Amino acid sequence: MASASISRRIFITFGSLAAAICVLFACITWLFAAITEDDVVKQVMHEEAKYIQQHFLNNGQIIQPRVNYITLYTSESEFPSAIKHGYDENKFEKEFSVNGRNIHIERYLLSDNSDLWLTIDGTDIQVITHVSSVMFWFVLGVTILVMLISTIIAYALSQRIAKPIKQLTENVLGHEAGALFNTTIAQLRNDEIGKLNLAFSAAFERINILLAREKNFTRDVSHELRTPITLLKNTLTLRTNSPFTETDKVLLTQVSEDLEKTIEVLLALARDENLIFNEIRVLPILERSVLNLYKANIDMTFDVKLALDPQLTVIGNPNLVLLLCQNLVNNAYYHSGNGSMSIYNKGSSIIFENNIGENERPDYQGLGHGLYLVERIANNMHWTLRLEQKNTRYIVEIQTAITEECL
Repeated sequence: MASASISRRIFITFGSLAAAICVLFACITWLFAAITEDDVVKQVMHEEAKYIQQHFLNNGQIIQPRVNYITLYTSESEFPSAIKHGYDENKFEKEFSVNGRNIHIERYLLSDNSDLWLTIDGTDIQVITHVSSVMFWFVLGVTILVMLISTIIAYALSQRIAKPIKQLTENVLGHEAGALFNTTIAQLRNDEIGKLNLAFSAAFERINILLAREKNFTRDVSHELRTPITLLKNTLTLRTNSPFTETDKVLLTQVSEDLEKTIEVLLALARDENLIFNEIRVLPILERSVLNLYKANIDMTFDVKLALDPQLTVIGNPNLVLLLCQNLVNNAYYHSGNGSMSIYNKGSSIIFENNIGENERPDYQGLGHGLYLVERIANNMHWTLRLEQKNTRYIVEIQTAITEECL
């Protein structure tokens, strides 16, 4: 279409529809007036014919019509040539034009052996002619007036209908990344446009979540992977011409495990399916994380005391909860020298406790090692994490209670 404005298109559509209805109404009105006019002419002829028939029955004489615009003929031979020609061509319609005059003709029974024909010149009936002229100008005037009013109404409707669409377009074009979408239209309108506004709001909210997740993923990759990769490169560079020592092997093993753990957590946080939260039991997940540690280290000596309520349930994602528990259990095993840890709950809070051995390296951190990923997992499930260090004892308390607004 030539017009790109939706308000103009609506105006053209409504205006064209209103104009078409007005023209149709005018045509029907004019047709009704024409039919009415013909009926009036025929009614005048019938009344005059009845008068003549009645007089013939009473007196046996044929009298002339009482009005000068009606002519009586007793046979077709009396017809003037113009009327004879028009009658022969319009026997069924019984209406024709003679020299610009509107002639109506009708045949009536006078007696058993005779008929009569009456012709009426509709043009000479001044009342009908006057009414037709008035009717024409009246219909024309009303049609023009209605079309004008319809055009004004169509313009007002087009502006009113297009206004919320324009507002919605301005909201979409003016929306800034990360900001809340304006839902004023949805609050004011409970129709398709209001629903479309809510759909845009939901879409932008989803986009904001995806952008935030991408930003977090990029930041996490930069923050968590850069250090172990640097350690790997430095170790390989230093040992280019010399064999690896036992310390190097331990370092490389630890770095590779940290990389594997970090990548697993970051990929889990980036997946949509891991952001679906349900009510789950914690104890089976904790048992699984401990068993995974035992399977990976068959000859290890590590005591895990589980004193958790078997019926404790939380709102979260099973995969994220498993990664969180696995990270904390692994931290206690790989980064402490005590060889034991305790896991218990106080209400809805899950507590991980680990002692660092007195004769071990001073840089061992136990549960305090690499808690950034654990915090990221907890934050994604809207949990809160608190770390407490008392001498050589580390305590990580996770509050799992969340509100409905977070779900």
